[in-house]
Amino acid sequence: MYDAIIIGARVAGSPLGMLLAGQGYRVLVVDRDRFPSDTLSTTYLQPEASELLDRWGLLQKVYDSGVPQVPLISNFGDGMFVAPTPEERYPAIAPRRTYLDKILVDAARKAGAEVREGFSVQEILADGSGAVTGIRGRSAAGETVREQARIVVGADGRNSFLARHVPVVECEVVDPATCGYYSFFSGDRGTAAEFHYNGNHAFFAFPTNDGLTCFAGEAPIGAWKEFRGDPEAYLFGKMREHASMLYARAKGVKREESWYGIQGRRAYLRKPYGEGWALLGDAACLKDPVLGTGCNDAFR
Repeated sequence: MYDAIIIGARVAGSPLGMLLAGQGYRVLVVDRDRFPSDTLSTTYLQPEASELLDRWGLLQKVYDSGVPQVPLISNFGDGMFVAPTPEERYPAIAPRRTYLDKILVDAARKAGAEVREGFSVQEILADGSGAVTGIRGRSAAGETVREQARIVVGADGRNSFLARHVPVVECEVVDPATCGYYSFFSGDRGTAAEFHYNGNHAFFAFPTNDGLTCFAGEAPIGAWKEFRGDPEAYLFGKMREHASMLYARAKGVKREESWYGIQGRRAYLRKPYGEGWALLGDAACLKDPVLGTGCNDAFR
């Protein structure tokens, strides 16, 4: 019997496992993926997320992965730029999830949590009253496994398996408003993380690991068909029109990976707990990615 079983070992699940295990609780963290591995993410971390990583003793490990530490520039379309004040402690960072998530998984293990990678949850177990009591799943070795816990936590994202199998109440729902694409490029000579908002478009540049920069853009949901038809032409064409300074920076860069698209997501706020279960991160609250707050919310 575990005190807690956590489904999902990325930015929501592993920190929770680390913190609970560090307080002496018996914790099992499971994830269908193996680490290091990537996931859909533009990689940017708000300063609040860096502060938490620092508090947990992990920020230097993230820095040691080679992620650039750069200032942040925001342009709201009227010529106003907002940069960090000198007293702000944390620079802008955008670590690739292959690095960040592995650091978090290792930290959970070091704290005493049991982490099972390559584990697929197939059933949420419950007692006669409907209270969640555990999970049934398939291990990396292909064995069927049942585990019991005082609480099961769904930290497995917007398509949370747990959320689909418990009586979730959505307190607030907002229809999709935006769509977007991003990829990773070499040859960028920029020295800052940049946010550009102009009209109904937004554009971003985040220097990340391995000499690459994430260039991304968001557009109204009605532009999805055109955006999807040629992400590169749409992104840089609109960037030239609405964010000329960033477009100048992007000249000469070379795309090194596929395009990753987001067709617009319904945003929601769920009541994040019930009898024997709880939700965390995107499983509990999903916001428009233009806000760049996903990792912050997961950490908190």
